[in-house]
Amino acid sequence: MTTYTTSTTRMTGAAVGFAAVVCAVARLLVSGDGFDRVWAEDGAVFLSDTRAYGLGSVVAEYSGYGHLVPRLLALIGSWLPLGYYALFTVLASSIVVGLLAWYVFTAAKRVTSSSVWAFIAAIALVLTPAYRAEALGNLANLQWFLMPAALWAIVDPHRTHVAAILIAAAAATTSPLSILLLPALLIIHGRTAWRTPVAAALAAGLAYQAIVRLIGMHSVANPAPRSPGAYVGMVFDILKQASSTPWAPLVAGAILIAVILSAWFIGARKDARAAAFVVTSALFVAVPTVLNGSPQPRYIACGFVILIWAACLAAPALQRIHAIVLATVLVVSALVTFPADPYRLSGPSWTSETNSACTTGTREVELSPEGWGSIRLPC
Repeated sequence: MTTYTTSTTRMTGAAVGFAAVVCAVARLLVSGDGFDRVWAEDGAVFLSDTRAYGLGSVVAEYSGYGHLVPRLLALIGSWLPLGYYALFTVLASSIVVGLLAWYVFTAAKRVTSSSVWAFIAAIALVLTPAYRAEALGNLANLQWFLMPAALWAIVDPHRTHVAAILIAAAAATTSPLSILLLPALLIIHGRTAWRTPVAAALAAGLAYQAIVRLIGMHSVANPAPRSPGAYVGMVFDILKQASSTPWAPLVAGAILIAVILSAWFIGARKDARAAAFVVTSALFVAVPTVLNGSPQPRYIACGFVILIWAACLAAPALQRIHAIVLATVLVVSALVTFPADPYRLSGPSWTSETNSACTTGTREVELSPEGWGSIRLPC
């Protein structure tokens, strides 16, 4: 019976993962030709660095940190004919999100024992309203899917499985903000947190980030001196940027305090998992907002999907009518905001630009969204 149940869960999870891929692509296509746009960093950073450094690009630093998963995918995409790169980035990123949704479903099913709420948790990874703005269909924003998915690796009873370890490692090697998962690790596992394979995977990924930051080569998009003075200057730049919009850190701080108090109340009711999710949701909204100086859709999306998951954890214990209302609200909000923001598709056609660039001798191709940069082709 156990073998049958596990096999059925895996097959259902695979179907949910496929549905997530379809949803991610559909959200782009209903807004325009989502297969024919290259997101800014996917071209100007990852593709350019792959051409400049080859395999060495996987240890190149951009914007202060390493991006291992996007760089590995861009390396694969660079082997294809140039005209297919746009299609590749959309499909590759959507497939990664689908695989994460597959894992979220199986982990959530093990944790909640509910196929319905496991499905809602998994599909939320692509249907959460705020993801429509900038995160879908590009390599650069995969970190905002990897990091929340790694939260399930922390609470998953099968966290010693290869999938959980790989997702935690992928998240940490793609963004140093994965350090924000550590409070959840402590809330769930307490003193034994550091003995778990997931903790080791996160630590290894953060070590990679430190190495890239200290000795990795610079992206061709933003070469900068790597000196003690440069690091000090970077800190002052962050503080200056934050001070230019003082309301953002204040609002983020207020939200953080409110949700931590809520999490304390939840934790006092012996639901450590829900407390961990609520705290992590707050951290992923508040900390990037303070560092950036203003809230961005990707921060909101990451925090909101984790908050949805906290509701999914609590939902099996709710009265039936309350669970139905909660599920209805989530479904309606997803349907109303289904189409991706057309702004992210506002750049020119990648196919026509690459076909004409070398013919006309311009060699410079604009990326998407409009005004977010360009890439010089090796005609």
